[in-house]
This record gives sequence, structure tokens and C-alpha cells, in this order.
Amino acid sequence: MLIAVLGTPTTFTYGGCAIVKAIAERAGGPHHQIAAIFVDDLRKAWADLPERDGERQVIIVSDLPSTPLLDLLRSSRIPMIAFLDDIEEIVSQVVAFRGMGVRPALRHTTQVLCAIDQIAEQGALRVTKAETGRKLKWFIETLCEFLELNASPELFSGVMADLGYAEPHAPTLADYVASQPTRPAAAAQPDASDESLLRFIAKQYANIGSGAHVERIAWPTELFFQAEPRQDFLDGPTELVGPARFLSYGPYLHLPKGAWIVTITIEVAENFSGNHLLVDVAAGVVLAAWETPLPVLGVFSFELAFQIVDPFVPVEIRSQIMSGAIEGRLAMREVAFRRPPASPVSKQMLP
Repeated sequence: MLIAVLGTPTTFTYGGCAIVKAIAERAGGPHHQIAAIFVDDLRKAWADLPERDGERQVIIVSDLPSTPLLDLLRSSRIPMIAFLDDIEEIVSQVVAFRGMGVRPALRHTTQVLCAIDQIAEQGALRVTKAETGRKLKWFIETLCEFLELNASPELFSGVMADLGYAEPHAPTLADYVASQPTRPAAAAQPDASDESLLRFIAKQYANIGSGAHVERIAWPTELFFQAEPRQDFLDGPTELVGPARFLSYGPYLHLPKGAWIVTITIEVAENFSGNHLLVDVAAGVVLAAWETPLPVLGVFSFELAFQIVDPFVPVEIRSQIMSGAIEGRLAMREVAFRRPPASPVSKQMLP
């Protein structure tokens, strides 16, 4: 039997994987478990596996599946089970277990969710945090039905015993997940600014990965980087004084696959000598770009249409002035993405 378990990098996924493995082994004997992000990870581990009766029994696990790996699983018609945790919990556990800061953890979380979002039309079984209140018996029966296995009383009792439960105990899925290793007690707590960013991103990405069609996503400008001093986050207007140069870049978040239109809102002040602004959207390569003269002052918006082919690749929006300046300030006020209408949309200034 071949099964793929995908999910967010949390105990919810790892606990769910343990349940899947217990079911598979009770139904068909020992299964090897392979952790993979890329196809090469799978190929290397696969080559070292012993065969049993002419076939390999494997559970492929990925908490960050690359697009080629998902394409391979889909083309191989391997049943896929996806576990989707709450965004706040994903970030919390990534920070605790992997030693990331909140902002890198936010980027990682959007990558995971946008990668998993690709299975929307691939017949995968999704299990969300909202379903953890159900009895473990229900979950085992649901998995057996999806895997076309007979959920016999013997199989159920065996699986429960493997998971550490004896009859007539009736735990919930949440009970079992809670029994998994917990986060370190010394995990750093996010400050007020990071908490605000986390709440904002959680709202924007709440339905990604669930199979819902997300129409709009906004990015907080506080996640973008200033070009000078390098690696500092944007915290207000940027002085234009100086040579032609990049002003901002990032934030290296991820977007679901498909067509998007980004609306970028800019505010300019005291730009008396004039200048040109070049803005592009990039994901490994430049996807769209636009150059515009800057007004002396005021707020304006413009749109760029582009296509996300691989959600695994981070997206950035870069801005630069095309000549030196002796005065002026520029601030990025809003970055918002939406799905395009049926007809193509060209670049345009908005009032």
C-alpha cells in the first residue's frame, strides 16, 4: 500500500500520520515511512527500501511538499491525506521547534499552505483542526473508508492498542494530538508588533489549503524590507535623497497558484525635482513590472497582473527610483492581491 500524508509542520500532522500508519500496518503489515520535500528526497529513500512480495509498502510524509512532488503523487494516483492546523498554531510550533523568529515563521507557514492548496482538485482527504473534537473511532473509520479498507472491530481494536488506548476508552482526535510531544517551555513569546502581524496574516490565509477559492489577500507593509539599511523592516516613509537605488523589497511570502492582480498604493511627498519609480513582481524571475513618473505629492495606486506557476517559490515586490534625488519621501501604504476578472486586465493608474 502506498499512502501520502501531507500537512502543516505541527503535532496535528505528525499525530495524524501515526494514526494513518497504525491503520495501514494493521491492514497490510509493516510500512516504511519516507519524509520528503523534493522528488529527489523520495527517489533516494525509495531506492534503499527492501521490497516485500514484489512491492514496497510506504507512507510518504511531507510537511512542505514541493510542486514536482505533488505532481508525482497526483500522476501516480496515490491516496493523499492532508492535515491542516490553525495558522497561529503553525507559527507557534515552527517558532518553538525550529528556532525561527515570528516573521520567518510566517513566511514558512504561507509556503506550506500555498503548497498544500494545490491539492484542491486532486481528491485528497482533508482533516482540519475543526474536526479534532470528533471521536478517534470516527476518524479511524473515515480513514478506512477513504483508503478502501474494512474498518472491522479487530482492526479498530488493534489500531487503538497501537496508539496506546485500551477499550472502552473513547478519546477524541484532539486527545491523541495532545498526547504528542509538546513545544519547548522556553519558546520565545512574540512581541506586540509580531502578534499584530500574525493576526493579520492568519486572517488573510485562513482558507488557503482548505479547498476554498480565495479571492483576495493583503500583505502588511511592515513585512517588507528597506533596501537601506539593508534587512531593516519598513516602518514609515523612505527618504528619496540619494542616488538611484532600490527602496524596498520582499516580503517573500507565498501566493496560491493561478492568476493574480496586485494593487499597490503609494504616497509621495515633497518630490519637487521629480523622479521615476520602477516596481516589479518577482518569483524567481520577474513576473510583471511598471515604471511611472512620481508626482510632487499625493497618493496613487497602480495594478500589475501576473501568474503564479509554482506556489513553492516566494514572491517579492521590489521598488526603485531611477535617478538621484535631493528631496522627497515615499511610503508604501497598501499591497493587496485579487483574482482577475474573466477578461484580461492591463496596467493602469487608479484615481
